[in-house]
Amino acid sequence: MLIKYKNKINFKSTHKIAYQIIEKQSKVLSVGCGHGFVEYYLEKKKRCNIKGIDVLNKKLVKINNYQKKNLNLIRFNKLNYDYLLLLDVLEHLDNPYNFLRKIRRSLKDQKKTTLIISVPNIANIWIRLNLLFGNFNYSERGILDKTHKIFFTLDSLKRMIQEQGFIIKKIYYIPIPFPLFIRNEYLSSFFINFYNIFTQLFSKIFSYQYLVVVKKI
Repeated sequence: MLIKYKNKINFKSTHKIAYQIIEKQSKVLSVGCGHGFVEYYLEKKKRCNIKGIDVLNKKLVKINNYQKKNLNLIRFNKLNYDYLLLLDVLEHLDNPYNFLRKIRRSLKDQKKTTLIISVPNIANIWIRLNLLFGNFNYSERGILDKTHKIFFTLDSLKRMIQEQGFIIKKIYYIPIPFPLFIRNEYLSSFFINFYNIFTQLFSKIFSYQYLVVVKKI
């Protein structure tokens, strides 16, 4: 199902911010890597050591070190990575709370690993307006992606992370990905920059996604 998702590395997005955060030559585990767009750039341009895990067939994934696994059934051994990527993953899982607990247990006593987590914002202004008129329509992608099993607001995301024994170091507020559906580069750039002003000022209402940088307590 993830084959419909697109590369978002070239504009302000979860992909671009995660790429910017991760330092050169880092050891990275990407859980739910999809096609591996971010991971591909990390391998090629930052010479990172990348391992990817997801449900796609290997031929659809750009990462050299990739394993096909059911994320709901996955078991982690001792994790020893600089970064764990969980980009747009938790909302697809049967139990994201238990998933984070498994990660925390696998980190054991080491606290060096940084988790980078992103989720869509169900309290986005467009969802609110649609609900006002009685609409809650699932789609092929976006906040109401048909494969999403759980929805997050900023507060519920914070609460889940803290309850599983992690601390949030930084939060990024992500605007609507206009370049994905507006083909004109200048027009899409204008819209994303203009909308981003509201995203930063009124994050709970206008954020399309949240990206959080997380450490084990």
